[in-house]
Amino acid sequence: MRILEELWYGNINPVERNAFKNDRYAKLIKLSASNKDKLSALLSDEAKVIFEKLEGNWSEISSLSECEVFISGFRLGARLMIEVMQSTESTV
Repeated sequence: MRILEELWYGNINPVERNAFKNDRYAKLIKLSASNKDKLSALLSDEAKVIFEKLEGNWSEISSLSECEVFISGFRLGARLMIEVMQSTESTV
């Protein structure tokens, strides 16, 4: 596994903290749970199973997407550091 993936998946933990400690995120989580409960009450048992599978699919897609965005951002930050260091070296 690549080092950035190791970092992303928590195998390397430079800092343990919750990135989403704001009211907006908490409200969206609460609203999502409420809407899920309302929808679940309307579904047949078979539809509930399909819905749970769909949720799992979306969760996996989201995780993969977030990992790639994290890696891209990290690489951009590294390129910025390299450029800053190169420009510092040329002016010294």
